[in-house]
Amino acid sequence: MFLKWLNSQRIAASLFNRKPVTVLLLIVLFCAGAAAQADPAANTNSNTAPSPLPTPTPIPVASVLSEAEAATARLKNIRASLEDTSAVAPIDNGLPALRQDIDTREAEARRILSENPSFDDLRSVEQDWEPISQTLARWTRTLRDRSSAREKEFAELSQMADTWSKTLASLKGTSPPNQTENLVSIDSVPDEVLKKINEVIADIKATIQQAEENQKRLLSLQSRVTSLESRVNASLADTSSERGRVFSGIFLRDNRPIWSVLDTSSVTGDNKEAGASFSTQTSELRTYAAARTDRFLIHGLLFLVVTGLLFWARSFIRPHVKAEPKLETAAQIFAKPVVTALVISIFMSAWLYPQAPTLLRSLIGLAGIVPAVILLRQLVSSSFHLLLNAMVIFFFIDRIRDVFPEHSVVGRLLFLAEMAAAVLFLFWVLRSRSFAASVEAGHSRTVDSLKKAIPFIIGVFGFAFFAQLVGYVNLANLVGNGVLASSYAALVIYASVRIFQGMAIFALRMRPLSLIPVVRNNRPAIRETVFRFIRWLAVAIWILIVLNLFAVRQYIFEQIIALTSWSVSIGSVDLSIGDVLIFIITLWIAVMISRFLQFVLREELYPRWSVGTGASYAISTTLHYAVIVIGFLIAVGALGVDFTKFAIVAGAIGVGIGFGLQTIINNFVSGLILLFERPVKVGDTIQINEHTGSLKEIGLRASVLRKVDGSDVIVPNSMLVSEEVVNWSLSDTRRRIDIQVGVAYGNDPKQVMDILYNIASTKDDILAEPAPNVLFSNLGESSIDFELRVWVEDPDKVVSLRSEMVTDIYDSLNEAGIELPFPQRDIHLRSIDETTLRGLRSEK
Repeated sequence: MFLKWLNSQRIAASLFNRKPVTVLLLIVLFCAGAAAQADPAANTNSNTAPSPLPTPTPIPVASVLSEAEAATARLKNIRASLEDTSAVAPIDNGLPALRQDIDTREAEARRILSENPSFDDLRSVEQDWEPISQTLARWTRTLRDRSSAREKEFAELSQMADTWSKTLASLKGTSPPNQTENLVSIDSVPDEVLKKINEVIADIKATIQQAEENQKRLLSLQSRVTSLESRVNASLADTSSERGRVFSGIFLRDNRPIWSVLDTSSVTGDNKEAGASFSTQTSELRTYAAARTDRFLIHGLLFLVVTGLLFWARSFIRPHVKAEPKLETAAQIFAKPVVTALVISIFMSAWLYPQAPTLLRSLIGLAGIVPAVILLRQLVSSSFHLLLNAMVIFFFIDRIRDVFPEHSVVGRLLFLAEMAAAVLFLFWVLRSRSFAASVEAGHSRTVDSLKKAIPFIIGVFGFAFFAQLVGYVNLANLVGNGVLASSYAALVIYASVRIFQGMAIFALRMRPLSLIPVVRNNRPAIRETVFRFIRWLAVAIWILIVLNLFAVRQYIFEQIIALTSWSVSIGSVDLSIGDVLIFIITLWIAVMISRFLQFVLREELYPRWSVGTGASYAISTTLHYAVIVIGFLIAVGALGVDFTKFAIVAGAIGVGIGFGLQTIINNFVSGLILLFERPVKVGDTIQINEHTGSLKEIGLRASVLRKVDGSDVIVPNSMLVSEEVVNWSLSDTRRRIDIQVGVAYGNDPKQVMDILYNIASTKDDILAEPAPNVLFSNLGESSIDFELRVWVEDPDKVVSLRSEMVTDIYDSLNEAGIELPFPQRDIHLRSIDETTLRGLRSEK
């Protein structure tokens, strides 16, 4: 979605905002497909069950040996499939350890749910169960697929057994009465054939027995996996139920006011509990690290690789920075490669460390926010350094609070102290003159926006402080911790945005991207598009994090799913909001793909292939229509329209279109003729009837002709095909200028012709070949007439050059004393009265 072609390409968007006829045709076709789906008779065969296997029949004696070889090969493949344990063995081997892990986490989850959990506790429980649930779901799908494959093999083996049994019975003369015509005397059958049949039957029985044993193991394993999956789903359901209970009681007091629980014994007990909690978290981290040593090694290796790449890239970036000093700020991400690599490697932590314990999550957060602050101090104005430092301090306070339970006295006191410190600090930022004076001129808008948000944040922290103070612990922690954690996430995400933007800046200036002409010629537009994508992605990630922190992501997603699932029935067709959204998104993607392809053609391929303007327009337009039609068909398919009867109904409606829209269809077909036959092309100078101008666009229904005076004439395509059209630039762009000149009788014709020729010869814009030509064209009533003919290469200069030459001709004839004529008439009077005659004589 490059900026240049997003702004300049009007062709792709014209299908929707300038071609109502096209939209009408698409809607008609869509209605045809919907009608086909709505026809009950059309769908009677859409969901028919698969046809049963054919009834086994004895194999002819002549084909027994060849069929036996084929059956043996097939049985060998089936046994190989039964012996293949690559998909099942990991499940069987990993099930005991996973069961033990589930037992431990199930007990821990029950303990947490029984102790008045907070939203953070419930979120931690759900995060612990989520990867286990995904693993069990994946195992269930694998086992189900394997079991389905075994059932198909059972059916195939059963049919093979029946076939060969009937074959043997027919040779022994024990076939059913309806098959007596195929009986062959057993004496005439070679022993090798009978032996081969018995071997195949024995092989089939052995394979069936092996398949039965394999199926038993699969079903046993599937039962154990399903049992564990049920336990995990039950625990998740209990957690979700507890979340609903906590959420519904969020505005209920869940603890006593802070002043009523302050005593020495409570603090001492909290300290002991904190020590035990920290020891437990340390033990969990050691156990987790011992079980997943490979993950830590991968993380370390990834960090070293990224650091090495940044060190390597730094040497290539210095020349670009020297050439363009404005890149100095973006180059700061390479000036501290270790810090930048830490921030980048943090993004892999969610994948590397599933079910991470609390202490490891705190260390990962520390490894993300501290390097982010160090990096941002080099990228942002010094006015914001104080804010960055304050966020690091608050982050460390949060990690200290993690050691104490949220409902403990010490934990609540630390929370109150943190909220009070945050309110006082933000109030100082809002009122401090020294902070306002330190703001640089280029960052005044950012600071103004920040100061507008600070009163709201102060109100949130103040609300959390008083809620904690009077005993609304869960509500206070949800609001206060949510805002703080959202700030930390925004800080790390913003640092990541600056890192990836800096990488994009230099990637577009370095090989191999700098060698691509389309990148080299459109670097600013591509850079802005990449920046926009990074920003939108960062905002989306931050919103998801915030929704999760405030414990509303699952609820909002459920509401969105419920909204998009709402449907309306039209006959037998069900259209939901989700289907409509998919339809719109699919069309939007088709338009974006069309614009991108046209951009690549225009910027990369057409210049390389030296494609003319008319040919390039025809290719781009045809490609655009093809992509839009394909996208429309895919979008209609996403709505669930049955295409099996689409052609029939569309053909019936097409008859109506042919009668009702004859003119439109005529213009549409004419437009296709113009695009492919190209009697006129975009950019040609044409004349049709009294209109002369440059052809600017060939659309589906009509074309646009730009006249010399700047007006646009909408010409139906059928007129350009069926009527007489003068194309001034079909073979070439040269134009001839004809200037008629008349002089009075008595002047020397050769002198006039020399003057005209000399004037034409002195003009640089006049072509030397064909050479200027002066003709003595006529003996007129009042003048002797000449015609000057010259050729020019640029049609746009015809009017101005003609005016210039006429002016020079007039001046040259005057200087030469050549009289320009005026109309002369001889009057012969047949009769005149005496009074008029006397008047004429007196005047004489």
